[in-house]
Amino acid sequence: GRFRKHMRKVEISIGLLLIVTGIAIFTGSLADAAQWLLDTFPIFTNFG
Repeated sequence: GRFRKHMRKVEISIGLLLIVTGIAIFTGSLADAAQWLLDTFPIFTNFG
């Protein structure tokens, strides 16, 4: 259907996001990104 023709792009995008997240964890910059998100969007402090 309409969604299936975009599936390849979705899979590639998710794969790239996974690689970037892995690099961020490995280099220790994930915590910095998380803190930036909390500082920029305080609404996230209501979750978890």
